[in-house]
Amino acid sequence: MPDNKIGYIINESGYQMEYINTTPTSNIKNHKFYNPDRIAGYGILQTGGIKNRNGRIYRTEDLDREIHAPRQRELLGTGTMLGHLSHPVSGDLVVQQTIDPKLCCVRFLDLWMDGDNVMGSFQGTNNEYGEMFDKDLRIGVRPAFSLRALGTIRATPEGAVVENLKMITYDAVVYPSNPGAYMCGVISESANLMDAPISNFKLTNANDATKSAIYPFTNDDVVSAMKAQHTNESAIAFDIIKNKSFNYQLLKEAFDMTKINMVDLISPNKIALTESGKSTIVMNIEDYIAKELQNYK
Repeated sequence: MPDNKIGYIINESGYQMEYINTTPTSNIKNHKFYNPDRIAGYGILQTGGIKNRNGRIYRTEDLDREIHAPRQRELLGTGTMLGHLSHPVSGDLVVQQTIDPKLCCVRFLDLWMDGDNVMGSFQGTNNEYGEMFDKDLRIGVRPAFSLRALGTIRATPEGAVVENLKMITYDAVVYPSNPGAYMCGVISESANLMDAPISNFKLTNANDATKSAIYPFTNDDVVSAMKAQHTNESAIAFDIIKNKSFNYQLLKEAFDMTKINMVDLISPNKIALTESGKSTIVMNIEDYIAKELQNYK
C-alpha cells in the first residue's frame, strides 16, 4: 500500500448475473419490528473465510465482531439499520460513510452469525425504494446483498485479506461479490419464493479483484470527512434546538442573541453557541432534545 494511503472504502459487488442455490435456515415471525404490511425476508449477507468473486477474504471473527459492535446493535435496536439501493457511486469518504434514509430500500431487523455466514432478516423501507423492494419480494425476486465497509487490504498467498474492518452497512445489489449472499426465504403466505439452480461460479484470474468498487483514502481525506460530518451534525442539531428547545428560547432572550456563527456539540446534553463578535455560551440540552438528536444520528 502506498505511504499516503491509510485504508480503503470497500464496496463488495459485481456486475454480471448468475444463479445461486440458497436454502432457508431461519425465520423472523416473532421479531419485535416485524411489519405485516411488508414482506419480511431473511438470508445470507456474507460468508467469512472464503475468497469472494473479487479475490478478497474477510475473516469470520472480524465479521462476527462487527455485527455485534455497539453501533450495529444500537441501529438494530432502534430499527434504523438501513441499506441503500446499490452502493454509492462516489468515492468521497463522507458519502461512503453516510446511510441516507432517502436512498435506502431495505431495513435490517437483525444480524446474526450461522457458522461462517453473516445472516440478516429484513423488510422494505417506507419510501418508494422500499415499496419497489417489497413488490419484488412478493413476485419471488431474491435480493442480493453486499458489504459497504472501511478497511485495509493485505496480500497473502491465499488472497487479499481485509483487515481493520469497520462495517458501514449491507446494501442491496444486483450481483453480489459473495456467491451466496442472497435471500433464503420469506415470511408470508402470499409471497412466491422461486427455486434457483446452483451457481457454477469459479474464481479465475480473469475475474479476480476486478468487479467491485474500492477507493483509497488518506489522512487528509479522514480529516476532511470528520470536519464535514461535524459541521453537518452541528447544523442539524442547532436547527432542532432553536425550534424545539425551551432552554434555548430563554437563553436567546436573556442574552439578546441575534447571530450565531458557530455551533458545537460538546456532549450528548450540552451545546456551545458562539455569537458573532461575542463570547461562547454553553447550554444544557433538554433530555427530549438530546434523545431526538441521538435518534437522528
